[in-house]
Amino acid sequence: MVGANRGYIKTSGSAKRLRFVKPGYDATDESVPPNKVIFDSNNIATAAILETGSQTWSHFTNVPLTRVSAWDYGFVPLCIIHWQYNETWKRNTLTTAEDTYPRLVKSTLDGLYAQFTIFGTNFSGYITMHWTALAIDARDGA
Repeated sequence: MVGANRGYIKTSGSAKRLRFVKPGYDATDESVPPNKVIFDSNNIATAAILETGSQTWSHFTNVPLTRVSAWDYGFVPLCIIHWQYNETWKRNTLTTAEDTYPRLVKSTLDGLYAQFTIFGTNFSGYITMHWTALAIDARDGA
């Protein structure tokens, strides 16, 4: 849709309203199907939390692709990931200056998977992955 607004923030009554829709839809169109609305502050259920969890690994150097949670929602939930390395919280990014281990997290139809490598031989701490799965389909075009 040419000229479509993918999202907006505006005054609605006495409050602000924030709304985002998937590509090809117009956020200002109230008839957009609910499964095409990414977030609407007037309907918080669009970003409902399906589940939360965490997985901790300790005293390792490599973690192969491992399923850390199993589900069957009929779609791929959008997940928010936080990493805790010993007592330090890390961003959900690839290798950066603040840490030296690449991480891979995959949210799929059947669950959440993680894989990573710690470089160095003196690792004696732990790493914890915390996640929140939202009721938003993460697939393009879904």
